[in-house]
Amino acid sequence: MRHVGIDIIASKNGERIGISVKSRSRKEGTNNFKFTMIKPLEHVRKIKETCASFACKEYFAFILDQMGIIYGYLIPLSVIEKYYSVSAKSSQDWNMQKLTNDANTISFQLNWA
Repeated sequence: MRHVGIDIIASKNGERIGISVKSRSRKEGTNNFKFTMIKPLEHVRKIKETCASFACKEYFAFILDQMGIIYGYLIPLSVIEKYYSVSAKSSQDWNMQKLTNDANTISFQLNWA
């Protein structure tokens, strides 16, 4: 699926979700769980519009490659909005460690080093 705002449409048990995927790789020796979102408010607006068109719940998937570990997070947009005041600024940092203890965040790690 390639539509403005989301990259994947998935379903499980009859629930459809629209997922915007963001990925980052960190240089060796760098340990940073932040994702810098460019034009976050505009991006969130596009996700909401696209998901409304496809009758999906809005989600983000964040994939982070650092220090020999790939971290993955699947997070409902509502959780992002709960922890961050989504900014109209040109960029905003979202720290994934802040969201990992939320019951609605699904996370995993793959050790590949």
